Amino acid sequence: MDDPALNVRLIYYSYRVSGADSREIEDILTISLERNAKEGITGMLAYSEDFFMQLLEGTAGPVNDLYAGIMGDHRHNRLRLIEYGPAPQKRFTNWAMGVAKLPGFLGTYINRLHGGFYPPAFSPREAREFLEIIRDFQEQAYPAD
Repeated sequence: MDDPALNVRLIYYSYRVSGADSREIEDILTISLERNAKEGITGMLAYSEDFFMQLLEGTAGPVNDLYAGIMGDHRHNRLRLIEYGPAPQKRFTNWAMGVAKLPGFLGTYINRLHGGFYPPAFSPREAREFLEIIRDFQEQAYPAD
């Protein structure tokens, strides 16, 4: 079991490199689910035609290693860290990697609440809240058995 005192939360966004298609997103999800479950990392990836934004939680070593790999990933451009710090309580405990394509079915609600999906304008609190809204919506729409 993870020691909560050692958990960190990392949120970043990047500009999505044009040409990254839905198959690549599926590949990211498949690899992430397996690796994150093994490493005890939880989180959420939201993406649009223009941006990726991801929240990662877990012990510092695996989260830092994962972020270092993302920094070298060709699908990301102008990667920016929104937040990094202690996370004594994980917010995405049931999510080895949630994913949401925006705007999609959630788009109208997100647009009304936040004026759209534009991560460069999000504060750390707004980024967390944004991803938590997506998580809560998906948990209600697709409850676990």
